[in-house]
Amino acid sequence: MLVLCPNHHTQFDAGELSLRREAGQYILVSRLEAADVLHGRTIVPLHHLDEDSVDWHYRNWFIATRG
Repeated sequence: MLVLCPNHHTQFDAGELSLRREAGQYILVSRLEAADVLHGRTIVPLHHLDEDSVDWHYRNWFIATRG
C-alpha cells in the first residue's frame, strides 16, 4: 500500500508517477521531474512492498507509456 494525496494518486494510476528500485532503495520518479516535489525522493516504507509489483508498475506504466 502506498499513501498518496489525491493528485499524486491520480498521477500514479496514470503512470505519471512511479517507484523505482535502485541500490536497495525506493525512489519516486515523476514525468514532471523538477516541477514535482516528490521526484527523486527516497522513501523508506514502514511495511513490506512487493518488489515484483513495484517493478511491474515502473516497467509497464511509467516506462511503457512514456510518449
